[in-house]
Amino acid sequence: MAPAAATYCIIGAGPSGLCTAKQALALDSHATVTVFEQSKQIGGLWAYTDDTGKDSNGLDITCMYANLRTNLVKQGMGYPDYPIDEQAPTFVTISDVIKQLEGYVDKFQLKKVIQFEREVVRVTRNFSTDRWDVLVKDVAANRYAMHQFDFVLVCNGHYSSRIIPSFPGRNIFRGQQLHSKDYRREENYRDQRVLVVGGGHSGMDIAPAIALHADKVVLSHRCNDPVHTGDRVVQKPEVLRLTQTGAEFVDGTREEFDTIIYCTGYRYSTPFLSVDCGVSLEDNTISPLYYHCININQPTMAFTGCLSTPVLCL
Repeated sequence: MAPAAATYCIIGAGPSGLCTAKQALALDSHATVTVFEQSKQIGGLWAYTDDTGKDSNGLDITCMYANLRTNLVKQGMGYPDYPIDEQAPTFVTISDVIKQLEGYVDKFQLKKVIQFEREVVRVTRNFSTDRWDVLVKDVAANRYAMHQFDFVLVCNGHYSSRIIPSFPGRNIFRGQQLHSKDYRREENYRDQRVLVVGGGHSGMDIAPAIALHADKVVLSHRCNDPVHTGDRVVQKPEVLRLTQTGAEFVDGTREEFDTIIYCTGYRYSTPFLSVDCGVSLEDNTISPLYYHCININQPTMAFTGCLSTPVLCL
């Protein structure tokens, strides 16, 4: 009697979830692969919308902003078996990436294994069957269903749960405060005085873009040396406290602002994993994982896309 075909649960239809689905199908033509995607489309954070906050189903909207270009060359953005279009610019746009992902889905016929508007609510290890119990919500119909799988591949990304610093005075500042997750277009800040907090990739990208339209842009960061943002951006050290009309910095200077944008990163979030999954999330790190991927305690679970810093091999 032939063994039963293996069943794979893949959480998320972003770039990591799509290539995980493709590889699972390639490894075993008899396998049953199911991708649960809570939104209505593929792409994960690359699925751009002007909307912010929550979608029509009450789920978080992705963090992409309109004029983003990748900070990696296109050769590092594609898949080995499906690279970015050669005609695309060196640093590609959102539309270039989405076009590539849609082409990847079509080429490897992945649409048939994706279930959209399905939120994974709970993943539990069933020790009596040696399988995974996965509770899934149909967010459009508000119905729940329990499934069992041999393997669980977690590909839900790590750009969803905001980190916002708890500066003294945050509750008294009279202007607008938002995380970069809700930033969309630089022209929305025309003639404003804007404080951008954070000297990482998004802060260094957003601050000079806004400076083309705003009355004043200040970038507050912890770097020892100035970062390259152009002459239109004033650089300041860390924020000491907020006031009703602006901010005081650790060097004793004060500035007034209309808007504060926190480019202060994200934390990993896996609220659907039960304790018996055998991993923990501490200090923004999922562990114990073998090579940042395989769950050491339960090796039929793996995580794709946990590395936040890409490694390019030339």
